Amino acid sequence: MNFITLIGRLTKDAELTVLPNGKTNIIKFSLAVERDYKDKEGKKPVDFINCEYVMNNDLSKLASFIKKGNQIAVNGSLNIDKVKESYFTKVKVSKITLLGGKADSEAPLKEAIKEAEEMDEDVPF
Repeated sequence: MNFITLIGRLTKDAELTVLPNGKTNIIKFSLAVERDYKDKEGKKPVDFINCEYVMNNDLSKLASFIKKGNQIAVNGSLNIDKVKESYFTKVKVSKITLLGGKADSEAPLKEAIKEAEEMDEDVPF
């Protein structure tokens, strides 16, 4: 089974792309994820993980909440792509959860995520 859960902070604002078909939206972002141990200098090493969230509906509202510095959790699958002689790892996200922050700032995000997921259920594959 290929399933991954990560918790980290966004390194920059999300990038939203709408494909030419006008339906498929892609949100790309990078997470800074701390490891669970400290190095010799007493600091926790950080990994930078590229993530991609794809849906067949408008994700502009959701993308507006995915901002640099916010802490989020993502669930998805690990993908490794080969381009020429290089390998690139990314997470294909299936779920995004906002962590921390003020309660009033979380409500609109949860609403946007729920709305996007409900719309995606109507699309036959």
